[in-house]
Amino acid sequence: IVLLPLIGFLTFFVVSTANAGTFSMGVSAQLNDLDTAASEDIDNNGSTDETKSVSDTVATPSIFAEYSMDLMGANLTLGIDLIPLSAEIDKREISQTTCGAKAAGACGEGGNNGGSGNNSAAGTIKNHITIYVQPSFEIAANTSAFLTAGFAMADVEGRSKSLTSTDVSENRDLEGWKFGLGLKHSLSDSTFVKIDYSYTDYDSVSWTTSNSTKGTADIENSNIGLSIGTNF
Repeated sequence: IVLLPLIGFLTFFVVSTANAGTFSMGVSAQLNDLDTAASEDIDNNGSTDETKSVSDTVATPSIFAEYSMDLMGANLTLGIDLIPLSAEIDKREISQTTCGAKAAGACGEGGNNGGSGNNSAAGTIKNHITIYVQPSFEIAANTSAFLTAGFAMADVEGRSKSLTSTDVSENRDLEGWKFGLGLKHSLSDSTFVKIDYSYTDYDSVSWTTSNSTKGTADIENSNIGLSIGTNF
C-alpha cells in the first residue's frame, strides 16, 4: 500500500510535464497535536485490560515539492512533503505492583513475593512523508482556497520498560490518511504563502513483550501549518 501513492505521484508528474504547469518548492512550520489512545492486553488473548489516552504537542519543520496545473477551470496540485526531523512522544509512566503468584491472594500474603515500581513507554516518529493532492479555487485576487487529501507514511519506534517483562524497543510502519483545507496567497509571480489545517488518522500499531503482553497505540494528528514557497 505504501507503493501506491509513490506510483501515483510519479505517474502524475510524467503526464503533467506534457501540460502547462508550475513546479514549486518550499518550507513549512507545523504545529502538531498528537493524540494517542493506548491499550494493553496483558495475556494477549484479545481482551483489553488497561487503556490510557495521552496528548503531545510537537512543532516540526518540513520541506515540500509540488506540481500544479489548470484542470477544468480549477487548479490541481500534487505534492510531497517530508519532515526531516524526528518527533518525540514523551515518556509516560504508570505504577505497578507485581506478585509472585496470583492464587496466593494479595501481594505479600502466603509468602508471596511482590514488588512495585513504574512501567514506562515512549516513542519516536521519523522519516515522515506525505503525498497529497490539492484542488483549489480562486476566491479573491491572488488568493485561493484549497482542500487536501493525502497519504502519510512514517517509521515509529516504540520503547517500553516493564517490571514483568524484558524491555522493548522495536520499529513499526505508521500509515494513515490525511484530510485538510487552507488558503494560498501569491505574494508575487514567484513567491506564495499557505496556511492550512489538516487531520491525519493513522492505523494502529502494536508491540508484544516477552511475557505476551500486547500494547497497541492508535495515533491521530491535528496539524496547523504555515508554508512559504517559490515557483520555478
